[in-house]
Amino acid sequence: MQAISDDVESCCPYATHFGVDPASARGEGVVWKIGTEDGIVNPKCWFKMKGPLSWPENRITETSITHITDKKAAIENAVRQWVSDRRVEQGFEYLLEIGTTPDGKDGVKKFVEWVVADVLLEEGAEIEVLKEMFVGDEGVRREVKSRIGRVARERYFEEMRKAVGGSEPL
Repeated sequence: MQAISDDVESCCPYATHFGVDPASARGEGVVWKIGTEDGIVNPKCWFKMKGPLSWPENRITETSITHITDKKAAIENAVRQWVSDRRVEQGFEYLLEIGTTPDGKDGVKKFVEWVVADVLLEEGAEIEVLKEMFVGDEGVRREVKSRIGRVARERYFEEMRKAVGGSEPL
């Protein structure tokens, strides 16, 4: 499974599916799905493996945020890194994969839910670093989750404005 994920980094089959030259797009990895109807459509049944070039992507380290003594600023700094351009792209890719039109009624809701869940899953160790920095503050995870949702929503509408060529909020 890891060898296949590693190969995807050098030649992205997902990009090929959408008509993008696979040599110009680095794949991030493979999402493995259970071969049942529920397993195919339910993201909780998916297993993601990344290639080595993607492992350090979007990661914070304790040393990169220890200079920040204000909890709110530390959370904001981390969340802005985690809700990266690539993660936003992946959120829109997820909408397409599950058959949800981004500009449809459920688009923003499903997008935000996916981004929040993905960050909490992928960045769990870094969230623990934040908790430890603030003496095990259990409210940190709740604050992180809330901030991820707000930033994801902002980024969703930024991308939708770009897609329609406007600068005004939708």
